[in-house]
Amino acid sequence: MTFNLKAYREACRLYGESWAAPDEVLYGLCKRYSDHSTRNAIYAKLSIIGRTYATGIERQIEVEKESALDQLAEFFFENRSAIDSTLGRLANVHEPLALDTLETIVQAHGQLANLLKEKLRDRHTPRSFASKYMHFHCAAVPIYDDITAKQLQHEYCRKKDCAVFTLPKEADEKYYWHTLRFWQMYKEAKQAEDGVTVKLLDHYSDLLWLAD
Repeated sequence: MTFNLKAYREACRLYGESWAAPDEVLYGLCKRYSDHSTRNAIYAKLSIIGRTYATGIERQIEVEKESALDQLAEFFFENRSAIDSTLGRLANVHEPLALDTLETIVQAHGQLANLLKEKLRDRHTPRSFASKYMHFHCAAVPIYDDITAKQLQHEYCRKKDCAVFTLPKEADEKYYWHTLRFWQMYKEAKQAEDGVTVKLLDHYSDLLWLAD
């Protein structure tokens, strides 16, 4: 695929008119409450990120006496040390992306997703939620959702062409391949335009899907 600079610039324009302000709030929220030491901070992040980005994670939790969100927040609080340790691996991860930082992201994503599976119905893998939750704590993390993943799979490499590092033991395989395809797009975009970011490319991917 050839990176479509015109479409990217249009995606940037539309992002500025729609999602830039909500995302600024989410980045600020996660910066202010960077750890998971209090229940109220956990609840705020889970509810706002999960619902703003329609992650659907609450539907994967059996509703008992407490709401799905209450249960998830309590699970995060009970596992706060493990979650903070996982997100702490991203402390030195910044843009521009590089292969070593991308591998760190894939490993951390797998750790978080595997932990959260313990709470979800049928041990569903919350790869989309995990990527979005991580992204607002570290903007270099590529976001995963089924629609954009299929778009990148259609537009970019076969597996053998983009396996630039091996699948980490704890990684989620679908997220691994998604990030490798994202990496190909990211490299093309950086050659074509200054100021490219992971978040703007995510919005560009959405625009490509809507255009199909």
